[in-house]
Amino acid sequence: MPIPKGTIKSTEASKLDKAFDSRHTLISTNIVKRPDNRSSWWSLKDLEDFIAHAKDQAANDLKYDLNGFRMYIGAHEDTGGQAGYTTILMVPTGEKMGSGKTGNPDIPLADGLNKGINGQPPEANYPQ
Repeated sequence: MPIPKGTIKSTEASKLDKAFDSRHTLISTNIVKRPDNRSSWWSLKDLEDFIAHAKDQAANDLKYDLNGFRMYIGAHEDTGGQAGYTTILMVPTGEKMGSGKTGNPDIPLADGLNKGINGQPPEANYPQ
């Protein structure tokens, strides 16, 4: 089986994670005022179900050709006077059917995926 485009070795993942340390510290210390979340986890079934849903919704409801997914870093709302944890969300991308365009914009009105499980503990570095 060919290695998928964009695949990186665990050593590169470690370097990318380490490079985020200073930003994570700044967010945790100055904004969240507690160790903030650094990762999200979804089960294989959740991902496969979301991909199937995104394909169906894009083609049948929204009339888009799904071509990928974009991940955004977000934050949960503040609750009880405490800043919400950082989170990762995923949204479908594609072009309107028959448009002839080949870009990868977010699909308007498409459902996204969130509510993955935080790192354990939330501030844990790669690998967990």
